[in-house]
Amino acid sequence: MAIVEVKNNVYHSSCEEDLHRLANFSCRVAGNPISSFAYFQSARGSSEEACSNFLEQAILNLREMTERTVHQYQLLTEHHHFASKPEQYDDDLFYGFLAHASTFWRGD
Repeated sequence: MAIVEVKNNVYHSSCEEDLHRLANFSCRVAGNPISSFAYFQSARGSSEEACSNFLEQAILNLREMTERTVHQYQLLTEHHHFASKPEQYDDDLFYGFLAHASTFWRGD
């Protein structure tokens, strides 16, 4: 059994409640259920470096928040992410995106 939560372009810290609910599900449901949290974030910056730095920091923040939240439930965690290379679509801004997924489950 599995449960999935997907977020799109919301501030990542607003997802902590969702992570608690998913972790609680993994702890309380019989068998060995898997919970997955998926997150998509678009980004823009005045330079390629600024946009890349934003995406890298978002990856670190998501991973840290997920680890901190799920650790309380003594669950195993696996993370996957992809950050695009920022591209310039107009004269002023670079655009990029981040896709992140965390999966957690009991180790028994």
